Amino acid sequence: MKKEIYFDNHTTTRPSVSALEKMAFLYREKWGAPAAFHAMGQEAAISVDLAIEGIKELLGAEKEDTFFLTSGNADNGAQIFFSHYLDVVRETGRTHILVLPTLDASLHFALNRVEKLGCVKKILPVNVSGQLTPETLEEMAGPRSSLLYISWANPLTGVIQPIFDLAKVCREKEIKLCTDVSYALGKLFFRFQDLAIDFLTFDGEMVHGPKGIGGLLVKKGTAFTPLRALGRGWGAPLLAALGDAVEKNHFLFDHLCIETAGLRDRLEKGILAGYPEAMVLFKESDRLPNCSAMAFPGIHGESLIF
Repeated sequence: MKKEIYFDNHTTTRPSVSALEKMAFLYREKWGAPAAFHAMGQEAAISVDLAIEGIKELLGAEKEDTFFLTSGNADNGAQIFFSHYLDVVRETGRTHILVLPTLDASLHFALNRVEKLGCVKKILPVNVSGQLTPETLEEMAGPRSSLLYISWANPLTGVIQPIFDLAKVCREKEIKLCTDVSYALGKLFFRFQDLAIDFLTFDGEMVHGPKGIGGLLVKKGTAFTPLRALGRGWGAPLLAALGDAVEKNHFLFDHLCIETAGLRDRLEKGILAGYPEAMVLFKESDRLPNCSAMAFPGIHGESLIF
């Protein structure tokens, strides 16, 4: 039987078997509402609490930080942008929300909605590698800038943003920082408590979880007013599956960062040996270990795909 090789893990990932099994078990055996006081409900509530505690521990969050279960990154962005409007923009008049040109279309949609309420979307320029430099942020952020939303890594190029340096500028200018780690989770080491960021988000389907779930972590002391109840009401199965996916990414960290990076380099060298005109893009930039961007001068894109 032919076995396919899947090269599209930054569009969506295959849900892990263990995540699906945990979800299926709880759907079959522990389907009670976590808010109910009967035994079935309390068993589900315990599963919810354990899953949340596990996810927070794996992400390096503190006990006082708050985790929310969401339906994915489109939901994450909408909740953060509208909350930011309610909690910051209306109170301070600092209406500018800073983003990069590579912002996902679903997040542009959410931003367009809050622009109707008086917010202003400001797209910041990036360098030739697609990075936002601290110098550019320092220059472009003005007195009305109040939030920077940025993905830690680009899913198409693999280029990593200098989050630590950007966070320092944000703190100096009192700008809230939301960092999406969907493409960095399990590939870059971090602990949320050590990061000077206010919100951390990720999409479950990018980390081998089931489709339609995601996570949103809010730093203690950060104002956050979601537009709807997030988390417990969704029940234990989804949280258990998400927690399992995050755990698998955590324990595969060394494999992804060492063995996968070696396979990427081997792939690039093999292609260059067969077609020397090919170019490995962003090779000199900090990039993810599992992502390669290449150009093939002289070959039509459709022919290359074929």
